[in-house]
Amino acid sequence: QNLFRKVQKDMTVLGLAGIEDTLQPEVPETIEMMRMAGMKIWMVTGDMKEAAIKIAHSSGLICDKGDIFDITSPLSRVSAHELLTNLSDYFNVIDLEDNPIYIVIDCSLDSFDDFINEENLELLTNILMKATTVICARANPMQKAFFVETIRKQKKVTCAVGDGANDVSMIHNANIGVAMMKTINSQASNAADFGVREFSHLQRLFLIHGRLS
Repeated sequence: QNLFRKVQKDMTVLGLAGIEDTLQPEVPETIEMMRMAGMKIWMVTGDMKEAAIKIAHSSGLICDKGDIFDITSPLSRVSAHELLTNLSDYFNVIDLEDNPIYIVIDCSLDSFDDFINEENLELLTNILMKATTVICARANPMQKAFFVETIRKQKKVTCAVGDGANDVSMIHNANIGVAMMKTINSQASNAADFGVREFSHLQRLFLIHGRLS
């Protein structure tokens, strides 16, 4: 911040540029098919939390009904352990079919470390396993791999889908790694077990080829 103050001063803004990053075709339909097949879907991304939540809404990961819990919010006035305990009690009294629960985690905040320490990790894992969808924002490559490893320890089969070099660790740690192939020799495609051109191609990969295999 001190460096910014020294360099970015006495400057005039000439203009702003915005780039629209639209969803690929059939993303919401693909996610719904995967859900109907019994798959739990997480979004683990390096994007800002606000952008990740908007993408989750537009892609159908988060629906209009249900509750969104931003558990790492700096506005929380209770400890991580108390928050997780209260949330665990809440899960025991609701019907997730009628009232979906969406968990949002900002991995860049210092409070994130409180949730994954030795005291709270098991409780956090149990909550994330029950949630309808989990959104992990501002996650670095090590944190992406950490979430995959955490779920694998629960004796669950994991599949990681990514398109960049920052997804390689996550792809390696999953039971099945799938690359969204921008180029044939990208780091993600070299690390993955399978490569697809578009997200909608996961429909055939999972529900036809995967089922027959």
